[in-house]
This record gives sequence, structure tokens and C-alpha cells, in this order.
Amino acid sequence: MNPGTNKTSQKIFIIIASLMIAGGAISQIVGIKTVAADMVRSGVGDYYRGLGVLKLIFLALYIYPKTFRLGFLLMCCFFGGAMATLLSHQASLLPPAIPLAVLWVATYLRDKSVFFTKFEHTGKAV
Repeated sequence: MNPGTNKTSQKIFIIIASLMIAGGAISQIVGIKTVAADMVRSGVGDYYRGLGVLKLIFLALYIYPKTFRLGFLLMCCFFGGAMATLLSHQASLLPPAIPLAVLWVATYLRDKSVFFTKFEHTGKAV
């Protein structure tokens, strides 16, 4: 794969992940009835607008190049918590799992060192 294709696929995945996450966050902040009802069923009905704001803040950290690692970590924690909450209410894990998977692919394409550390022969991290 040539470097131009990799940059294009990287940008496409970042845009897709960002749109998915931003769309979910905005629907929470605006208070769309179906989203609000799902949040109430999950036990976080009083907090869904605040959670939407947090999602946008974490997304902004992810998009900004100097803080994208922190944004990635916070988004993983956020969606992991969402999956745990849904699991405790016997609900589907797909709503948080799909954007999380796309976020992981986008992050892998953006900077593989987030997932892998290079080691010298001595075994010490570089």
C-alpha cells in the first residue's frame, strides 16, 4: 500500500469515527426522545446530557493532534463504561462497541505506536 492510500484511509476512518461519536453526543445533548428513553432504560437518564458533553470533549481531545492519545484513552474508557452499563441491564453491546471499533481502527491507522512499543534486543522500551 502506498503512503498516499494509507493517509486517505486514515482520514476516512477518523472522519467516520468522529461523525459517529459526534452524532451520538449531539443527539444526547439535544435530548432526542428515543435516545433519552434508551438512556433512562440504562439507568443514566439524569445524566445523558452531561454524558453527551463529555463525549464531545473527549472527541475534541482525540481530534487535536497533541492530545489524541489522551482523547483515545478517555474515549475507550467512556465506551467501556457504556458497555458495562448496558451489560448490567441485559441490553445490546453494539451501540457503544461499533464506534469504539471504528475508533480503534482509526487510531491504528493514525499512529501504530499507540498499540505497540518497539523493543531493543536488551528488552528495554525505546
